[in-house]
Amino acid sequence: MVQVDICNMNRIFLQTITVFLGMDVGLVESLFCDGNYTSSNGTVSSPSFSSRSTYKNSLDCTYDIEVGGEYGIKLLWSAFDVRGEMPNCFEDSVEIFLGCVSRHSIGKYCSENGYKPFDVYSSENCLRLVFKTDTSGGGKGFQASYSSFLLNGRQSGVGGECSSTKTLTATSGVISSPNWPQDYPNYRDCYWNIEVGNKRSIKIAFMDFHLEYDFLYGDDHESYDKSDTLKESNCGEQDPFYLMSSKERIWIRFKSDRFTNHRGFVAGYVMYDKTSVSAKTVGIVIGVLVAVVVLIAIGVFVFYKYVHQKRVRARAPQQMAVAYTTAQPQQVAMYPPSAGPQQGYAPPPYNQGAAAPYPTQEKSGAYPPSRQPYPLEPLGGEAAYLPGQPGGAPPYPTGQPGGVPPYPPHVTIVDSFWKFFCSY
Repeated sequence: MVQVDICNMNRIFLQTITVFLGMDVGLVESLFCDGNYTSSNGTVSSPSFSSRSTYKNSLDCTYDIEVGGEYGIKLLWSAFDVRGEMPNCFEDSVEIFLGCVSRHSIGKYCSENGYKPFDVYSSENCLRLVFKTDTSGGGKGFQASYSSFLLNGRQSGVGGECSSTKTLTATSGVISSPNWPQDYPNYRDCYWNIEVGNKRSIKIAFMDFHLEYDFLYGDDHESYDKSDTLKESNCGEQDPFYLMSSKERIWIRFKSDRFTNHRGFVAGYVMYDKTSVSAKTVGIVIGVLVAVVVLIAIGVFVFYKYVHQKRVRARAPQQMAVAYTTAQPQQVAMYPPSAGPQQGYAPPPYNQGAAAPYPTQEKSGAYPPSRQPYPLEPLGGEAAYLPGQPGGAPPYPTGQPGGVPPYPPHVTIVDSFWKFFCSY
């Protein structure tokens, strides 16, 4: 029976329509990048891979592959150019999930400092790929072909016999117990030595794990020594898992006895170059530090302005820009010097009656008249002047221009003002 991959047909139809309309194929594929694959074999690729252009930013694509229930899935990578750094792939990544009901991740993979990942084997009939990208630009993407194999047969392509220690130097590969996915035989003792090197690290993913007895994992030894294992013995059935190591050499041992047997294990590994700090990471760190410094500076400035404004508001009722205050008028009496009578000046007579006028003067005469002696003895025989008054002297100083009397004691009004200045 011929099985038709509807997802691939839809993709071909979509590409045809977009080319006919003159649209960007990569952009249209990016908008419809999820896919469900149900045929026994097919091809899975990232958006824009067929157009040979780089994939778009901010993608989140999910590809689900599901075959018949009695089959497992094998996925082989034909191209893999995904920007990101192993082992964590914080930028762009392809994450692999195995299983149907409970999907288990065997890690994220990228190629900026790594290599094409290992072939993927699923002991269940479901496999999922999740492709995510960030906003920093992309690579060409990936393309992979998948096929199905019977879980009760020997068509998986792995599971060969192990007669001696196998040394592996390739940057990626797959190892498995004998006969996988069928039960392993009794009395087997297998060794694998993976030569990583001092400039690389390694990521190992166990895609299937069902053992009854010891499965031992060690590193950096010409001959295996159980006391130096990095990971202790593992037995029983476990969900898929992965681990990483920066050792130069990895030893893996599988051992079985004469008792109950199970499927065994299948594991894939991929190496990647050790990187101290990449240029992108340095840029990210510098950007974060600059942002933190700017935020701190802004916070300090805002705090300073807040405290300053609070202090100004607290002092405001006690300050004025310029305040003027006018004092009440003050009366100041001006008196003649008290040292004694001035020469040519006589103080006014005390209690001099207004009824004693001066003698009548002729209008034709000048005023004041020339020194006319006053009566020495008016009626009554009393002196016309107070004691001490020089005889015949007028009561006002002589020499006053025009005969105008001098100024009497007077009052001066002085206005005063104060200025208050506010200093900061």
